[in-house]
Amino acid sequence: MRNRNVRILTFTAIAAALSAVLMFFEFPLPFLPPFLKLDFSTVPLLFLGYLYGPVPAIAATLVKELVHLPFSFTGGVGQIADFLISICLILPSCLFYRSELKGKFIWGSIGGVAGAMVAGMLANKFLLIPAYSVLIMPVDAIVSLCQSINPAITSIDGYIVFGAAPFNLIKGLIIIILSVVLIKMLQKVFPMDKKGKKAQTPASEQ
Repeated sequence: MRNRNVRILTFTAIAAALSAVLMFFEFPLPFLPPFLKLDFSTVPLLFLGYLYGPVPAIAATLVKELVHLPFSFTGGVGQIADFLISICLILPSCLFYRSELKGKFIWGSIGGVAGAMVAGMLANKFLLIPAYSVLIMPVDAIVSLCQSINPAITSIDGYIVFGAAPFNLIKGLIIIILSVVLIKMLQKVFPMDKKGKKAQTPASEQ
């Protein structure tokens, strides 16, 4: 039990550090507002959740956001929003993955992406846009910027539907695909049981 706790703590620290670094590398997606930027910082967090469950993954996510708090342009609102969106992606995905249900990958992916989309829409509506409009640019300027990229965006609600929702859909799918590929690769090297733990050999059980 002690060795397992040390292993979980070690993996959590590594995932948090790697996630914090990856968050610095972000890029916009074509046909979406330029301030919606994709990064891969959630991949090690979701990977951690697949291995050891949601609690270590949530802890590592919190550490990542705290590391980036001094670099915030929104007084920490962006970090709060990212934390909520990440958790809504991680929780369903890793809980289904570690379950005994058939089609757990599919259901976990659907639940995770849907959770991230809903959380992203709500976070943009009630957290990010209000913060941007006060600290960065007025709402009209935000809408105009979005409309120059996508003419369908003519209001904040239009931005939520045609900007935030597809962005979190694309991001969620990419994150889950990469995480599942990584966990499958690890399973080929270190066989795991159904709970995501490394399978013990008879010698290791003695």
